Amino acid sequence: MWSMLVGVFALAAAEPERDTARMWAPAVAAQKASATSSLLDEISPSLGVSARAAIESSLPGFVNAVHPMYSSTPKNQFDRLGHAAVRYVVNRLFVQRHGWFVNGLYAGQGSTQMNETSVTDALLQYVPPRAQHAFELRLSGEGLDETETALLAATVETVIFEDAVSELRHTYRLAGYAMEGNDLTTKQLEQVLEMHMGLRLSGFNQANVEFDLDNLDQLVLEMYPRWPLTKKFMQDLRQELEPGREKFDFDSTARIVREFEGRWARWSALDECQDLKGKLLAIEEGSNTGCVRLSDFYKRSLDPVDGWQFKENPAYLRQLGALDDSEPSNPRVIVANYINMPGNCVPSSKFYMACCISECESLQVHIESVLQAPDGTPEDIVAIVEKLPSQSAPDHTVITPKLRMRLWEIAERHGGRVPLHGRLFAQWMHFAYPRECTFPHVAGTTNPIAPDFFSLNQMVDDETVHKFIDAGKNQTLVTDSGTCMHWRHEEEIFVPTLHPAMTSLADLEQDASVWTCMYMVGGLSSVSLMLARTMQSAWARKDSKLSKELAIMV
Repeated sequence: MWSMLVGVFALAAAEPERDTARMWAPAVAAQKASATSSLLDEISPSLGVSARAAIESSLPGFVNAVHPMYSSTPKNQFDRLGHAAVRYVVNRLFVQRHGWFVNGLYAGQGSTQMNETSVTDALLQYVPPRAQHAFELRLSGEGLDETETALLAATVETVIFEDAVSELRHTYRLAGYAMEGNDLTTKQLEQVLEMHMGLRLSGFNQANVEFDLDNLDQLVLEMYPRWPLTKKFMQDLRQELEPGREKFDFDSTARIVREFEGRWARWSALDECQDLKGKLLAIEEGSNTGCVRLSDFYKRSLDPVDGWQFKENPAYLRQLGALDDSEPSNPRVIVANYINMPGNCVPSSKFYMACCISECESLQVHIESVLQAPDGTPEDIVAIVEKLPSQSAPDHTVITPKLRMRLWEIAERHGGRVPLHGRLFAQWMHFAYPRECTFPHVAGTTNPIAPDFFSLNQMVDDETVHKFIDAGKNQTLVTDSGTCMHWRHEEEIFVPTLHPAMTSLADLEQDASVWTCMYMVGGLSSVSLMLARTMQSAWARKDSKLSKELAIMV
């Protein structure tokens, strides 16, 4: 028994001189695959020659874009990114690069999905099985390095682009145009592009039914009032890519569609979301609070021109994490949370939603670029943030004494350094930039679901609107500066990383708790042995009695 216990504790401990990689070695197949062939060579056969060319062309840009995020994201024991870290980085990368909130990757702060570790279901579903296996082999082994992470993102981007071209073929068929031996005029091209995007915005891009273009245009306009601006954007893009051209074959049309796919979501976010933010800040309560009284929010919804933008009911706002009702008599809309909530997303693709891009992301990336580490000292962070301007503070950011104290409190919980990818630092950024950075709710307290354009369950009714407006007339406006939110002390790390414990046998021998456990195990074993012997004796007596009874019967 004691030899068994010694063996158990020896397995739980690690000698200081042992190599960590030997202790946590991945599958031999993963090591061999990593050493003998490049990942790109492995995935190329399942993607095709043109897809490989597209990936190779975009890869350098992805590597540059991923570098600051990769450098600052916590690594595993092999100094690489595991499942959760890859999901976290690639999601941020697509949001920053394209304004894509990829289905399965995006998880708003406050949801329970932030720390989900599987990338297979969330991301690799978009690539062919052979490519899935190649990426998953590395993720399940040592993880992905910087170039491999960029390659994964470039591969998914290429798949999304090529799917858009596949949908373009469907649009050609609906419009009655041949894809070979037929050049479109400028007018026909615009008709095809508008139909292509209209089908996607309406959700009918996967339906095999014929549409009248005039009816489709009106349907999209009812669902998406900014549809005329999107059509103008498509026209401008076509003129930028093909200036002076009057005839367009399918390949040139496909090129425009790929470019539109990569630009539209980001253009939409920058244009529409800044306009939305401006309207909310015009009725902001106090100075630089990033909060709007719900009564003023609903008063704004009565505007006959654009009041439709502010029609979410309190339950839906609360579910999305955009409502602060800590003061029940005077609930407030959190501007940054409202702007960046899925309710303002447009589900324009089966792969992603087009959502507002958090202005906090560029501030975060700047901090990461300077620190080049997953954490930093309070002094270094303050020095960076004080010189970091934002739209609300174009000159510099004022760090109040209380805000400095909060940063030191976070550092005390983490050995003197502040994790950049934790809930408390995200909350600190909200307090420093209340108009730009969302307030990070505790996981499980929100449920960021997309809007349902065909349901009224998320919309507020007129009675509720006037109820809050009337209540607001008796409330006193707050004139304070800074966020209306209250500081919460819960910490959550968005990128959990395994750091295996390294404890020597000598240290274990000096640990009283280890000996206590051993004594308890020994005691339990002795009791178990005694019970086993007692039961064995009882069964022996029972068998003897049964034998005697059988003899009498005979």
